[in-house]
Amino acid sequence: MYNVTASNFGELSPKIRESLTRAKFVSFDCEFSGINTFEETKVSLFDTVEDRYQILKSSIKRCVAIQVGLTTYNCDRNANKYKAEVFNFHLFPKVAPGRDTVFEWRASAVEFLCSHKFDFNKLVYDGISYLNEEEEQDLRRRVADNVLLRNIERSISYTEEDKLKESYSRVAEWLKTSNVGESMSLDAASPMLEYLMQKELRTRYSQIWTEPRNGKIILQRVDKELRKILEEKEENKLEKKLVDFYLGFSDLFKLMVSLKKPIVGHNLLLDLMFMHQQFYKPLPDKYSIFKNNIHRLFPTIYDTKHLSFELHRLVQKKKLWESNGLATLYNYFKVNKGQILALNSPQISLGDEKSSETDRFHEAGWDSYCAGYCFIKLAHVFAVLHYGGDTELRPLTNAEILSGPKEHANCINLIRASISHLNLAGPDPVCARPQWLHVKSLGANKMNVSQIAEMFSPYGAVDVKMLKRHQALVAVGNHGIARDILTRFRSSRDIQVAPYSLFRHSPALQILLWGGILVSGGALAWVMHRNLQKSSV
Repeated sequence: MYNVTASNFGELSPKIRESLTRAKFVSFDCEFSGINTFEETKVSLFDTVEDRYQILKSSIKRCVAIQVGLTTYNCDRNANKYKAEVFNFHLFPKVAPGRDTVFEWRASAVEFLCSHKFDFNKLVYDGISYLNEEEEQDLRRRVADNVLLRNIERSISYTEEDKLKESYSRVAEWLKTSNVGESMSLDAASPMLEYLMQKELRTRYSQIWTEPRNGKIILQRVDKELRKILEEKEENKLEKKLVDFYLGFSDLFKLMVSLKKPIVGHNLLLDLMFMHQQFYKPLPDKYSIFKNNIHRLFPTIYDTKHLSFELHRLVQKKKLWESNGLATLYNYFKVNKGQILALNSPQISLGDEKSSETDRFHEAGWDSYCAGYCFIKLAHVFAVLHYGGDTELRPLTNAEILSGPKEHANCINLIRASISHLNLAGPDPVCARPQWLHVKSLGANKMNVSQIAEMFSPYGAVDVKMLKRHQALVAVGNHGIARDILTRFRSSRDIQVAPYSLFRHSPALQILLWGGILVSGGALAWVMHRNLQKSSV
C-alpha cells in the first residue's frame, strides 16, 4: 500500500494516474473527522430517502473526509487472478486564498481513529490539499486578476510576509557584488510564499531569473537577452504550479470522473456525499439533484453491503456470513467458507511486492482494498448464478464477472430507513417494510418514547414517534418483528397495538376498538393479523 502525502504526491501522481487509467474497476473508502450524533440527527426507520439525505447533509456539513483510499483492480484471466494497487491519501484543507476552512472534530471520531492507530501528524503536517469546483474557480480568478499580488498581506501569514520583505533586501545586496551567471538561493516555506516571492522578485529586479527547486528558490543573474528568452518560455508556469498544488487530490477525482470506471464501496452513501461536497460542489438542497449529480459523475457504482444482502437472499442458505460488516465479509471470503462458495473464484493479490495483507480496518486504503476484494467474490457468485450451466467449472472473464451483479448496479444501502436502499440510476424502490404499528395506552398514565422502545426492543429494531400523550406510532424492521409484537400484546390490558392503516382508514373500527365494543382479544388479534398478512403480500 502506498501512503500518499503532500511530500510524495507529485512523485507518485504519474503512477497513480496510470493505475487508474488501466484499472478494470476502482474501489474507494473515506475516513471522516466526525459526523453528528446529536438527537435531532439520529436516523430512524421512519426516514424517507429525502429525510435521510437531509439528516446526513446537515450532519456532514461541518466535517471533512481526512483520508481517502483508492484501490485499482486489474484482471489476469490466464491466471484467473486480480491484482490490486492500494493508495492511501492523507487529506487536509490547506488555507488557500479566499478559503480558510472551519471544520468540526468529534471527540468520538478522534478516539475511534486513535484506536485504529490513525497518524494525525501525517494529516496536519503533510496532508494533501483539495478544492471543489467553486473553490477552484475562485482561486483561478484571483490568480488571473492578480488579486494575490495586490493583497499580499491577506495571502500569506505575518511570518511569511516578513520573509518576503527580507528577500528584497537580500537580493538587492547580492546584486551589488554578483556577476552574470552567478546564483543564490532563498528559502520558501510554502507554495504561496514561493509563488509570491518569485513574482515580486522578477518584477522588482530585471537582472535576475528565478526557478523553484526542492523547496528553495534559485536566483540566477542574467543579461537582458536571456531574460527575454526565459520570459517567453515561462508562459503561466508559476500560476499553474500554484493552482495545481491547491487542487491536489481533486485532480485525481477529475480523472476518475473522466474515466467512468465502475466504482465500488461498502455502505457508501456517506462516502459519496463527502466526495461530492469536497471535490465537486457543495451538497445541493434536494436529494434528487444529488442523486443525478452522482450518477452523471459515476454512471456505475456497486455497494458491497447491498450486494451481500441480495446474494444472501438468492442463495437462501441459513448460514453464509454472520453480519454484513466489511471486516466480517472480508474474513468470510478470505479464510472461511466463502472460499468454496463457488468453484473457480478468482485469486486476488496486492500488486506491490512490498505490501503485506496486514489487517488495518478503518484505514481508508485497507478498507477500499477489502471492499474491492469482497466485490470480486460476490460478483463471481452472482455471475455463476446468472449464467448457470457449467459456468462454475471454468474461470470467468472479467466482463462476465462484472456483468453478474449488473442488476444491482447503483443501488446504495440505507441503514435503518423506510426503504432498504436507494437507486441512483432510476426510481427508488417502494417501501417493503411492514406498515407502522399504532399503539395506545389503556390506562391513565401517559406514555413516552423510551418506555415504548424498551417494551418492543426485545423483538428487534424499532423506532417510536409520539402522536399524543396516550398514542404513538412504531416503525419496525421487518414483518417478523411486527407479527411477534402483535401476537405478544394481543391480550394486553395495558396497551392496544394494531397496524396503523386500521385506524387511519377505518374510523368505525377505531370506535369499536377504543370504545370497548370489540373486547375479544382473539378477535382483535385476528383482525390485526389478517391486515398484516394483506400488507405483506
